[in-house]
Amino acid sequence: KTIVESNEARRLPKIPKGTRDFTPEEMAIR
Repeated sequence: KTIVESNEARRLPKIPKGTRDFTPEEMAIR
């Protein structure tokens, strides 16, 4: 799965390993 799909899949308020996996891209997508 791509980073965008993973981010949308788990759209939680606080993600421990999620943000750590893609912290820069997650902010860019938002």
